[in-house]
Parts: sequence; structure tokens; C-alpha cells
Amino acid sequence: MLHYENHTRKYNPAWRDQFEIEKELLFTILSNTNFQIEHIGSTAVEGLGAKPIIDIMIGLEDFSFANNQIERLKDLDTTIFQNMKIECLIDDFL
Repeated sequence: MLHYENHTRKYNPAWRDQFEIEKELLFTILSNTNFQIEHIGSTAVEGLGAKPIIDIMIGLEDFSFANNQIERLKDLDTTIFQNMKIECLIDDFL
């Protein structure tokens, strides 16, 4: 698991590259689903200082598929899915 210091850093253009790597991994895992992946949060804003954590939002066309996809994403070794209560968020939209 990755651990990050909890303070703002100067903008780093590598954050965009890190997002693209994660995006490709997510496309591979979610290949049977109609979805969109976006880089959100402060690391997505060029020139803006931020905590060095890449925020990613996955949008599904049909939320009825979400719970099945969550199980596939939990296998990733990332702090995002370990720190969020994703099931609760998804259940609120169904």
C-alpha cells in the first residue's frame, strides 16, 4: 500500500502521467462495461499545488452494474478503494 505525506506540493506534470497509467489499468479491468474515467481533484488542474494523491472518478452509464465492478476494483492495491465506503455510495444511487 502506498502512503503519502498529508501536505500540499508544487504542481507536478507527472501526476497526469500517473493518472494515464491508472486509467489504462482500469480500462483493462472494466473492459466489459460501458464507462468513463476522469482525472478529478487538485492534481488534475495544471499549475495548481496539491496533495500528491491522484483522484479518479469512474462514471457508469447504468448503475445496476456498479456493485459487480466494485468487487473487481477491490483487488487493486490502492489506497483509494481501501479508504472509501464505495458500496454505500453506490447503494444510495440504486
